[in-house]
Amino acid sequence: MRITVMGARSISTIVGAYLSAHGLDVELITRNQAQVDALNQFGARITEAIRTVPVPALTPDHMLGTYDLVLLLTKQLQNREVLTHLLGYLGPHSIVCSLQNGIPEAEVSAIVGPQRVIGGSIEFGATGTKPGVSRLTTSLEHLRQYAFQIGE
Repeated sequence: MRITVMGARSISTIVGAYLSAHGLDVELITRNQAQVDALNQFGARITEAIRTVPVPALTPDHMLGTYDLVLLLTKQLQNREVLTHLLGYLGPHSIVCSLQNGIPEAEVSAIVGPQRVIGGSIEFGATGTKPGVSRLTTSLEHLRQYAFQIGE
């Protein structure tokens, strides 16, 4: 299964790092070149978990192929632009899981199709301290138990 995490800010970097640490094929996508460079050079560094995880990162203009699962963690104001670009990288059975704040599933469905959309919510907090580095602001135990909820 090929996974992409759209938006490589603090929370999405942690999500991508944990998926990568468990052996899944994941890429972080962000327009922030400094973030891409830091992630590719040093890996995703999670300071409260005291770990560094290699995870590939790239900008949207370097995406290739199709993704089976897209975890959407960009800002909702960017949805039209991000999702329109993403259409070229979705296969017939690809799923887009919105983990954004709020309830954007109707807007996401209007762009990528309702059969592809699953909603969800993030159940932990984080803050970025510098490119490639995220500080977990929720306990590590909470993250292990309640990382996120997914459902229609």
